Amino acid sequence: IYRRVIIYSFPILIVGFTSMLNLNLDKILLPKLLNSDDAMAMTGIYGANYKLALLMYLFVQAFKFAFEPFFFSKYKNGNSKEIYSKVFNYFTGFGLFIFLGVMFYIDILKYFINEDYHSGLIIVPWVLMANFFQGLYYSLSLWYKLSDKTIYGAYISISGAIITIAMNLIIVPKIGYIGSAYAVLTCFVFMTITSYLLGKKHYKIDYDINKFFLYFASAITLYFISKYIVFDNMWVKMLVKTPLIIIYACIFIISEKLYLIKNKSK
Repeated sequence: IYRRVIIYSFPILIVGFTSMLNLNLDKILLPKLLNSDDAMAMTGIYGANYKLALLMYLFVQAFKFAFEPFFFSKYKNGNSKEIYSKVFNYFTGFGLFIFLGVMFYIDILKYFINEDYHSGLIIVPWVLMANFFQGLYYSLSLWYKLSDKTIYGAYISISGAIITIAMNLIIVPKIGYIGSAYAVLTCFVFMTITSYLLGKKHYKIDYDINKFFLYFASAITLYFISKYIVFDNMWVKMLVKTPLIIIYACIFIISEKLYLIKNKSK
């Protein structure tokens, strides 16, 4: 039994270690990679603005700790895979709602950090989206835990860490701390896509990818529309952006209601 436990659990230890590496390595490397006399100050700006993604990070962590015992408890249910697919859609919907909420009301949230750090607000959408894809990866990673193929989780996580390290080393000296934001997002997008493709082969779950793209495309489109809403008064600007997040909420609610109606009619 001990041997089986080690074979199953040791790769998960690697997954946990590399996940922390992917989220924190940028703050360690930035002072060494930035070609500037004020590298520590730039690192401070990056770290302060990274904290504005805390709401998404907390949402992902809460989801992670709740989801793992949940999917193990539902494993033997006849409709377990359908439940996992629904959870993926709900996470996508709520995660993108948080993304839009933070970005639409960033003019208020930015005052949670010192005004001297506001030059780093450019990284916020990238690190928000990186944390969002980290949550998607958690949602999709159940396949290797349920099929006793945790070694694949280690392979994916190590590959993600290599991407994080390589991108930081290559692009941060050229474009600054925004390169670290690009790196962490690229890492988790890669891990999410890889996990999805491998999961289709080893433990197939019929995720509603069309619905995922509907929510994602809607959120990104509304976000870019909001970029063209410019007013000197921040309260007016946020007020005008509010209907956009309501539109997204309506898309999500209507889509889920149509799904329920369709299933009831079967």
